[in-house]
Amino acid sequence: MFRYKKLAPLFFTLVVIATGLFYADPVLAGRAEGVEINRFDVQPRTVNVGQNLNFTLNVTVYKTEFDRYCTVLPGGGLVGSDLYWMVGEILSDGRNLNFHPGTGNNRVTYSQLTQRFDSNGVARIDFSFSKAAVSRQSGSANTPNLPNRKFYAEFSCNRATGAVPITRSSDESVTVNAGSGCGGPGQPGCSDGTCNNNGICDAGEISATCGDCPVAPGATQSFLFSIPNPLQANNLVELIDVLATWLFNIAIPITVAMIVYAGIIFLISKGEPAKITQAKNILLYAVVGFAIILIGKGFITLIESVLNLGAGS
Repeated sequence: MFRYKKLAPLFFTLVVIATGLFYADPVLAGRAEGVEINRFDVQPRTVNVGQNLNFTLNVTVYKTEFDRYCTVLPGGGLVGSDLYWMVGEILSDGRNLNFHPGTGNNRVTYSQLTQRFDSNGVARIDFSFSKAAVSRQSGSANTPNLPNRKFYAEFSCNRATGAVPITRSSDESVTVNAGSGCGGPGQPGCSDGTCNNNGICDAGEISATCGDCPVAPGATQSFLFSIPNPLQANNLVELIDVLATWLFNIAIPITVAMIVYAGIIFLISKGEPAKITQAKNILLYAVVGFAIILIGKGFITLIESVLNLGAGS
């Protein structure tokens, strides 16, 4: 029995490590500067000039990291920085334009951020919006429209040295055809039900998709029905990442419980070889299983990093 006492320090070390993992925040990637883009998406992927593009932009802001990276020092004092964001548009001729808001940046003041932080110093913010696609020419107004576009979201903050970038999303490709133009300022409504939200029920707009069009009494009304994706995964890589994150979150408490269970069996074994072997096997399986989950989660992050190498800093 006494020769197994040397395993006791290893057991308690593993318990401490597992407990730390249990209370640790599982989201690590993209946190160094305090802002992590959880999702950036543009729909639909093919539109005509004047039709609305729907942007989904969800981010998480971490107070400790954000303050460390973005705090400014006017006159030697510490003042939290505002958070700035914009959506850029890259054209096929290489130009990089400010699509939203068009000039400058959208801003979330530090006081607004402070109100959003929870007790753990984490704020989850939805920046989703809709905006009509516009015609882009390579030269004069008489040149053809450039249909191939890429959109991205970018976040920045101000420090004593000036504006500094925080993070940028991957590029999302969209085809913007010239068409006849609809749904935009000075253009007719779109026949597919797109709404320009101008307060007037234009031709082609319907009450099912546009609040500009009231329902007439006795008229037949159409309703759109859709089931949102509960996993919020749009491709195989995102689906694997969601599953890996779920397994990671489940594995942490299970690993802690198995290590504690192995320790209890070890302590009450009274030198019985069978129970000691059982405790060692449970401990081994718990550690190896958790290591596999960690490797799997890191492998997904590695794949995403490789695929996003060309997406910009």
